[in-house]
Amino acid sequence: ASMGEEVVVGEEVRAERSLKAMQDAEYAESLEADRARERSEREAEAEAERVAAEVAAAEAAREEKRRRLPAVPGDGVAGVTELAVRVPGGARIVRRFMRTDCVGDVVGFVESECGLAEGSWELMETFPRRVFGDYSVTLEEAGLVPKAALVAQEKL
Repeated sequence: ASMGEEVVVGEEVRAERSLKAMQDAEYAESLEADRARERSEREAEAEAERVAAEVAAAEAAREEKRRRLPAVPGDGVAGVTELAVRVPGGARIVRRFMRTDCVGDVVGFVESECGLAEGSWELMETFPRRVFGDYSVTLEEAGLVPKAALVAQEKL
């Protein structure tokens, strides 16, 4: 082999090595990008599962509060009061209670209907402004008979 052929072969070998090194680097980069995407997808799946579990737990808590509520009195039953509660977002929820039911039962009703977290809001009358903090008083003792309009206001 002549000296010229050796130089050409050497350049071809160097070019092949350079091409192989470049292809190897691109492959490694692509592999790392694939791994990062897979990690990101796994993290997104885990986050979605966590959120779904939180939603399910919140709904289970609301259902448990519903289950604990006293029965809604039927038509024509004596000693009934009707309460309308304006909730955050402006909706109005209405329910009948016995006058011997407690303010805490109204709180449970509002939380079960709206998903408000315990302690994040207060039940109040707007005029005169009065916050119901003692959940053990009866609706009659609280002066909420035979009807009352209340507000569920989120605490600031």
